Amino acid sequence: MPEQDTPYTEPSREELESLIVEHEKWLKSDGREGSQAILENLDLSKHHLEKISFSLYGKNFSKAILKKVHFGRSYLESINLTGSDLNGVIFTDAVLNKATLKEVDCFNCTFNNSFILDAKIGNSTFEKCQFIKVGLDGSDLRNSHFSQCNFEGASLLRTKLDESTFQDSNIEKVTGLLGSQLAGTDLSGAKIPEDIRRFEGLAR
Repeated sequence: MPEQDTPYTEPSREELESLIVEHEKWLKSDGREGSQAILENLDLSKHHLEKISFSLYGKNFSKAILKKVHFGRSYLESINLTGSDLNGVIFTDAVLNKATLKEVDCFNCTFNNSFILDAKIGNSTFEKCQFIKVGLDGSDLRNSHFSQCNFEGASLLRTKLDESTFQDSNIEKVTGLLGSQLAGTDLSGAKIPEDIRRFEGLAR
């Protein structure tokens, strides 16, 4: 549930359906038809979506503005968020397996306890985001920038991290991480696991 002191708006099923249809028109016509999805302070949590019997599975929100939207506990598998503005978004306990989050901007987002398995997250920017106890197994995070992010307790089994930066981030207490996954990454100021701290090829 959203925090009580946050003024979240609860959209109706009809409002969401119309918003998505118009956004897809906008995407397909290169902006000549429809309208870009601009969502701010909306409650799209599992609790609200179940109440209005609406699913976001596989929906296309690429290039949308989704500031401070609450997706807590929502089922978002295969959702497309390419190029979206996700500043302040809450994904706590959400399911984002096979989602696409390429070229997104995330500032102060919360992904804690979510599942983001086999997702595509390349060429994105994350600053001051929380990934505590997040499952990122098999996901592609290559060429992404993580600054002051916290991955405590996250699972990074087979996660692709090539050419990414983790400046001043905490990846010290993750699971499934091998030193070879960090080759070519920028770990300036980052906390990393003791057992792979001396792995050759790490940029500090």
